[in-house]
Amino acid sequence: MIIPRVSSTFFVACSLFCASSACAEPWRLGVIAPLTGDFASYGHDIVAGAESAKGELQQLGVEVELFPQDACLPQEALTAFNALRNLQKVHAIAGNFCLIALPAVIPLANRSKLPLIHTAIATEEVGSAGPYIFTAGHFIRAEAEAAAEYAFKVLKARSASILAIETNFGEEYASFFASRFERLGGRVIIREFNPPGVNDFRGEITRLRANPADVVLLAHLGQTLATLLEQIKHAGIESALLGTYEAGDRHFIESAGNAANGLRFLAPLLPPQIGNLEDISYVEALAFSSTWTLGLALNECKGAAECVRDYLANHGTLLIQKMPPTLRRSSDSVPRFSVTEIIDKQTVELGG
Repeated sequence: MIIPRVSSTFFVACSLFCASSACAEPWRLGVIAPLTGDFASYGHDIVAGAESAKGELQQLGVEVELFPQDACLPQEALTAFNALRNLQKVHAIAGNFCLIALPAVIPLANRSKLPLIHTAIATEEVGSAGPYIFTAGHFIRAEAEAAAEYAFKVLKARSASILAIETNFGEEYASFFASRFERLGGRVIIREFNPPGVNDFRGEITRLRANPADVVLLAHLGQTLATLLEQIKHAGIESALLGTYEAGDRHFIESAGNAANGLRFLAPLLPPQIGNLEDISYVEALAFSSTWTLGLALNECKGAAECVRDYLANHGTLLIQKMPPTLRRSSDSVPRFSVTEIIDKQTVELGG
C-alpha cells in the first residue's frame, strides 16, 4: 500500500518555540525493528519514517536524535531495549515492528516509565498493556474481521483455509478471521502455522490441494510471503488468495514479482491530514506520526516521562491510539480499509 508523504509545510500551523535550556541536547528516541533478514524492509521503512519526522521537527526548532536497533525476536528485543535504556539513555521508543517482541519488552518499558509506541498492526494485548505503551496503527481484530466479511460477502467464499506465521500476530489474525468467517456461515478447512524463518511450505500446499477451499488467507509477510506465493502458484492452486496489510509493502511486491498477481488485501486508510506529496508505506507513515508526536510531547513536557505519557494518552497527534477496553470509541478510532489487489507489481484499489 502506498501512502502520500508528508509535505515540508505539514503542521505549519503548529507554533512551537524551543527554549535554549530545553534544546541544549536533542531528544533521544529509540527504534526496535528488523534491519536484516526476511522482514528488514519493514524496519527500514520505520527508520525512514522516523528520519522524515526528525527533519520536520527541526524546522520547528525541536531536535531529535534516533537510535535504531536491529531486533525482532524476544531475546533480541530485550537486548535492544536494554541498550536503548542503559547505553543510549533514550527518552522514549518511537518505533517497533515485531509484535512477537512486545511481551518481553512491555513490562520493562512500564517499570522504567519509558514511553513506547508500536508502529505496526497491534494485538489486543497492546491496547491494554500499561500506561506507557501505545500504538500508532490499527488492531488485528478490525482487519481480520473485515477480511472475513470481504471473503464471505464479496468473494462469496463458503470455505476457507489459513496459513499463518506462528507468532502472536499470525495466531490472533487467524483466530479473528476464522471466528468471524464461521459466524457468517463459512467453514474453515485447514489452519496451519509456521515458525518465523520457515520457508518450505510443501506439506501445507499438499494439504491445500487435497482439500481445496474457496479462499486461502495468508497471514505471512516479507520474503516468507513471497516464497509461499511462488510455491502456491507452482502447485497450481486456484483458490482466491487474501493477504494482510503487509502485502502492500513495495519491497515484498518487487520480490514476489508475478507470483503476487491476484493477491488481495485490506489496506488501512490514513487520515487526510497526513499530506499529499511523495509516496511512503503504511508503517513509514506510522513511524512519522510516532516520532512527530513524541518530539512535540517531549518538548512540551521538557522530557518528564509522566507528562509525556499523559500527553499521548489524552490528545496524541495524527494516528496515535491508546485503546484499552474502556476507551470511548469515536468514528476517528474505527479503521477504514480499501480492498487492494496486486497486478503486475502494482497495487490497484478496488474500493472499500
